[in-house]
Amino acid sequence: MSSSTASTFTFIHRWITRICALLVLAGGVVSALGWITGMPRLADWFNNGISIKFNPSLCLIIVGIGVLFGAYYPRYSRIVRVLGGLAAFIAAATLLQTALGVNFGVDTLFFNEAPGASATLAPGRMGVPASTAFILLGTALILGTLKSSRHVAAMLGVTTLCIALLSLVGYAFGADELYALPRLTGIALPTALMIALLAIGVAASIPDHGIAAVMLRKDGGGIMLRLSLPLILIGIFAFTWLLLNGIKLGFYDLSFAAAIRVLFEILMLTGVLWWTANHVAQTEKFLIDAVNAAAKIEIHQRIADTQEAERRRISRDLHDHIGQEVTGLRFALARLCEGKDVHPELVGEINTVCQKMEKLDAEVSNLAWQLRPPALETDGIVVSIRRLGTECTAIHELAFDFHASNSLPGLPAETLTHIYRIAQESMNNVVKHAKASRIGVTLDYVNGEVRLAVEDDGTGFRDFNDSLPGTRTGGFGLVGMRERAAIVGGTLEIETTPGKGTTILVSIPLATENQASPISRQQLASA
Repeated sequence: MSSSTASTFTFIHRWITRICALLVLAGGVVSALGWITGMPRLADWFNNGISIKFNPSLCLIIVGIGVLFGAYYPRYSRIVRVLGGLAAFIAAATLLQTALGVNFGVDTLFFNEAPGASATLAPGRMGVPASTAFILLGTALILGTLKSSRHVAAMLGVTTLCIALLSLVGYAFGADELYALPRLTGIALPTALMIALLAIGVAASIPDHGIAAVMLRKDGGGIMLRLSLPLILIGIFAFTWLLLNGIKLGFYDLSFAAAIRVLFEILMLTGVLWWTANHVAQTEKFLIDAVNAAAKIEIHQRIADTQEAERRRISRDLHDHIGQEVTGLRFALARLCEGKDVHPELVGEINTVCQKMEKLDAEVSNLAWQLRPPALETDGIVVSIRRLGTECTAIHELAFDFHASNSLPGLPAETLTHIYRIAQESMNNVVKHAKASRIGVTLDYVNGEVRLAVEDDGTGFRDFNDSLPGTRTGGFGLVGMRERAAIVGGTLEIETTPGKGTTILVSIPLATENQASPISRQQLASA
């Protein structure tokens, strides 16, 4: 669940910057049109007498475009810096007028406003909160394009959000002092909303620093913040709003409301932390299990690599030493049999020994090939499995059917080795234990998976998962096959019915890059 939450938040994060910027851009354009067309209602969205001035509308448009450019065209960092600098300059000039008590004409550069507007220090002038916010946002846009200063940009985004929230909380709870004092807190509700959206967009546009970086992390801290922060903010805000309305309606007094709020916050914070802690614990357990599974697979891979190296060594020894000695001994016996000095009574015995030596020579060669078949590297998996099955069934006088898909993709060497060894172990189990008359092998590529099926018409078995090691029904051979399938990310299933045979099914999903090099027609033809 925690992994799913992280993936969902990552998906939302990819779009939150763009959505916030687009909403702000639309809001800024609507407010600016109110001044251009002479329709005050477009700048006073909530009809409370506090409207968005033209300069703040212009700054909203400029910063909104800057955030969108940074999201869609990050290589055009100079444009983002110019836009951020322009917004910061307008806001700084306005704030300097307020601080020095002078008028540079910035406020009425485009449009004049009648004196006496609500929460306004001078006609057309944006308030201190908006001026400060746009200075911070413009600076954040500039610093966000500089790798060494992105952490500062993220911090400025969060600081701007706090400034906007101060006014928004004032509007929500009717605290005029937080948004209507001309020299300190004068700001329109739409302006505060748009600035809050811009601040969220700027903070979200820097996923490697600040609060966005923490919320995107997949560790316990990131999970706790993702789960608890929205619940805490929404819970406290909504409950406090309900309490204040209860006081206004006369249901209870302020003391009762304060006591209830404290109790609610204690219970809510405890519940949220408890719930979050459970999620963190589940995630940590999942991570520990994943690490253990990865370590186990790595150990299995090392064992498999060691086994393959030892197989190659033994194969070389069998071929280069024992095989040559046996071949030489067979030829020596053949020459001895052809000699004129051999006693007639020994000729028959020598011929028998020659036949046995010839069979031993063939078996040593076959054993060396099975330990490390050259065709696996030269001719491919199709030829190797076909030859393996043909020789295995010929020795034990079994029927053999083989089918390979024409769409089989090229496979990594590691995957080829494990598929071959699974097929080899499966066929060895059949000839040793199944009392079968037929072996069938299918190698297909279906829905992005390589699928190997080895089936027989033998005796089958029961309870293969609970049987003892060393038997056909789940001993060391079956364990090894499961481990080999797991190493390459696959699964192994067994379908068996007593008296009706057994089927080994192996499914190995392939990554995209493994699907690029299909088996050549020459290899398929040679099969």
